[in-house]
Amino acid sequence: MIGIYSRISSDKVGSTSVEYQEKRGIEFANSIRVPYTLYSDRSISGGADIEDRPAFNRLLDDIENKTITSIYISNSDRAARKETTWFRLVELLLKYNITLYENGLLIDLNDDSVLMMQGMKAVVDASERRKTSKKQKRRLKENAIEGKVHGAVLPYGYSKDKNKY
Repeated sequence: MIGIYSRISSDKVGSTSVEYQEKRGIEFANSIRVPYTLYSDRSISGGADIEDRPAFNRLLDDIENKTITSIYISNSDRAARKETTWFRLVELLLKYNITLYENGLLIDLNDDSVLMMQGMKAVVDASERRKTSKKQKRRLKENAIEGKVHGAVLPYGYSKDKNKY
């Protein structure tokens, strides 16, 4: 059984939707003729703690229960944008000899070079998440100070002009 994991922080225009990630995973599972189970976290950051990600938590439980033999993710940052989460996942994958596919390509974590590069990518992904979070918070604060709206939903009774005031 292959576990297809998908996640998205928020549905934004141009983002890779959970449905798209699931579709790619299902196509891959069908191409290798393996039954699959979907694990999808919506509106949850990859930087969230494992216990705050229900589908990811269930995926880890199913790894430990030997329910699945392989995992499909469209990109490693879907699984984790927090170093400790990535290394916990890899620890279980290696312990239970679970095969990892990223966008249909085998990621051989038993190869020390691949393991090292994936670990470095996890650190970069986590750093990028922290930088993006700081930028967003700074922009929200700037907008509030300037009296500008941030986002599409306005409080009841308010409107905005063409300059977002």
